[in-house]
Amino acid sequence: MLLLCLAGGTVALALRPGGVPAFVAAAVFGASYVALTGLVLVGATRVWPDEVAAGVGAGFLAIAVGQAVGAPLAGVLSGRWGLDVAFAAVVVVGALTALLRFPDPGVRSWADRAGPPGGGPRPR
Repeated sequence: MLLLCLAGGTVALALRPGGVPAFVAAAVFGASYVALTGLVLVGATRVWPDEVAAGVGAGFLAIAVGQAVGAPLAGVLSGRWGLDVAFAAVVVVGALTALLRFPDPGVRSWADRAGPPGGGPRPR
């Protein structure tokens, strides 16, 4: 949902680049970006629960690499084909990314949560 808000803020900014709509689009984009950054960092700590610092570092590295690669690519697209194409490409990438699902190591399967048939404690 947050990725779709991020993409929606980008679309709105592309369609209405001035005035109040631009401020609203920027606010939606910024709030979504901050929330997604927090989710990446918290999620990274769940991937490496015994090495929280490594998880946070990996999360920051992923964010930095995405910015370092994405911004110049968007610049090349806008320089070669115009801002409309660059904005559309960024929106498509964001929307497609929203479709990805990654396994969460902290979530057990429903079978594990239910315990053995007939109830009672789970064997360890």
